[in-house]
Amino acid sequence: MPLAALVLAMIAVPFGFMVGSRGAMTGIGVSLVIAIAYRGTEPLFAKIGEAGLLDPALAAWAPDAIFALVGMYFLLRMRS
Repeated sequence: MPLAALVLAMIAVPFGFMVGSRGAMTGIGVSLVIAIAYRGTEPLFAKIGEAGLLDPALAAWAPDAIFALVGMYFLLRMRS
């Protein structure tokens, strides 16, 4: 949970710079979808860890790792 703000900020920054032509409401909508997806993966991976399909420690960090990788991808693809 402590990394949630950092991970979501890494994803939000590139979308903040892309707002120009698409409008502010599109940026807000995309941000809400990403936040809901992030919050939805946490209980999913918790259940996977509880079921023993994935190591519990790995399952706890999986949403942060997945969204951090997506955020890094978007940050690296962002025009400077």
